[in-house]
Amino acid sequence: MAAQGESLLHDLIQHEQKQGERVKTAQREADAIVAAAEQEARDVLARAQREADVAADTAIESARREAEAIVERAVSSAAAEAERLQAAADARRDRAVERVLEQVLP
Repeated sequence: MAAQGESLLHDLIQHEQKQGERVKTAQREADAIVAAAEQEARDVLARAQREADVAADTAIESARREAEAIVERAVSSAAAEAERLQAAADARRDRAVERVLEQVLP
């Protein structure tokens, strides 16, 4: 009976050692899974940041081009208005000179 008890105790110790090894193996596997997940998360964040930077650069460039176009239209419109006003002033100046001459030289 003592031999049987020792055998059971020995089997129990071996079983506990195997379970301990399984736990250690499971812990190493879990650590590897966590490390891989953390790396993947860092990679996803880095990729998202790069994509956001590209999108921001694209938006900034688009806004810059639109602003330049608005400025060009405003300058063109102002130049056209200045030419129209200059032409109107020239026409009035000629008429003013005629009137002055009519008054001075009757």
